[in-house]
Amino acid sequence: MKEPTDYIQNNLINIVSILVSAIGVILAIYYYQKAHRIKKPLYTTSSFNLLGDNLNEISNLEIKYLNKEIKTLTATKIALWNGGKETINRIDIPLNAPLIIKAKT
Repeated sequence: MKEPTDYIQNNLINIVSILVSAIGVILAIYYYQKAHRIKKPLYTTSSFNLLGDNLNEISNLEIKYLNKEIKTLTATKIALWNGGKETINRIDIPLNAPLIIKAKT
């Protein structure tokens, strides 16, 4: 017949084994993520109006581009960066699909 201290020792060994295993799994995931090298191009835009509806308040003012009157004009700043850990090189951008920034018309 087992004594109560045997059960306590077995339970303690089980608990320590589970904790060590859990810490091992957590460390494995952490170091995998830290070592995982990816290229992650990211961007953001920020727009602000240069000309808007209040343009009509100024008398005798016309703004044209290619003989078309401009009612509103917006400036947009675009920021591009690499959110990954691996350098993005020129050879990573295919020649048949170059990086293009195109304005909506």
